[in-house]
Amino acid sequence: GTLWNDAWLCLEITNNVMAKRNMQTMDEEAYQQKMGFPIKEYYRKLGFDFEKERYEDIAVEWIAEYEERRFKCLLQDDAVEVLKYIKDMNVTQSVLSAYNHETLQQAITHFELNDFFMDIIGLNDIYAESKVANAVDYIKQLGIDPKEVLFVGDTQHDFEVAESIGTDCVLVLSGHNNRARLEETGCLVFDSLSDIMAHESEI
Repeated sequence: GTLWNDAWLCLEITNNVMAKRNMQTMDEEAYQQKMGFPIKEYYRKLGFDFEKERYEDIAVEWIAEYEERRFKCLLQDDAVEVLKYIKDMNVTQSVLSAYNHETLQQAITHFELNDFFMDIIGLNDIYAESKVANAVDYIKQLGIDPKEVLFVGDTQHDFEVAESIGTDCVLVLSGHNNRARLEETGCLVFDSLSDIMAHESEI
């Protein structure tokens, strides 16, 4: 969501999955207020009953529609401009995502972003449990002071990931969480990725 404008699609698919089960669907405001990680707990709060149906089966159904429609989504406004700006500063960039690694790599290639990133790190399954373990492993692999890293995300979970590895964090409104939830973290919250360039001195 930080780079890819897919919140609208995630909401549509979740509503489709819920409608098939005669569950009450959400509007954008409700989605931004409720969406979180791990996804299984988020689904439980939405009213899915895992005594009646396995979470894994729901996840497969959700991902099938997502993969069919994902490239109807565009990048966030100014995403390429910001990535180029950071690269031109000789600052390395990597992607850490809750997407399946293969799906993530396909998206990076589709949008021709490979040249911007030193590493691309996704999960090894489709269940979007958490990015924390991958983040911890990656920081250890880099062997650098976490304070030399800036974590840019778009959800409360991204702040939790940044906390787990000891990095600074800024959050961007992308449509997955609302401003109030992001501001609860105490991080700088930007309206768009381009604000990173405008507020470089603050971060």
